[in-house]
Amino acid sequence: MVVRSDRSVAFWGDNADGQLGDGTRGTYLAPTVSTLANVDDLVGGFQHMCALIAGEGWCSGDNTYGAVGDGFGGVRTSPTRVFSNSRNISAAAANTCATTNGGQVWCWGSTQRTDEPARVNGATGVQVAVGRDHACVRASPGRVQCWGVNTQGVLGNGSLDAAAGP
Repeated sequence: MVVRSDRSVAFWGDNADGQLGDGTRGTYLAPTVSTLANVDDLVGGFQHMCALIAGEGWCSGDNTYGAVGDGFGGVRTSPTRVFSNSRNISAAAANTCATTNGGQVWCWGSTQRTDEPARVNGATGVQVAVGRDHACVRASPGRVQCWGVNTQGVLGNGSLDAAAGP
């Protein structure tokens, strides 16, 4: 998936879980232009994707672990609006997080164990990055807050202990 210069989206590849958001579950061997328009940002997890359009998060794909974030546990083959007032969005594996224009952090999916956006208490910032089982937010001024599974030391907090929040 890629955002083109006209802010439309082109996609290709495996679409078994509807993650390309075109209403189907097929495989595309060549780039195909999506119906998504005016896309500001586009992120993909393992079997889902989310587009940021005018501050709204639109997601599609496998929602078994809540990565799409609409409270429905099945497959979404067309993008569904799950979040608004967003500044930044990030996805990985079966996780998605977004920051609001006011600096709040909201996450959904397997790391947060919720199938709808939930505010991450204690996390504030301007940009969020999501890993397989953890997330980090760039906080102001120049601080980073991380939480989640920490078996490889990915949280950068000097331990291997998991952290439920920042």
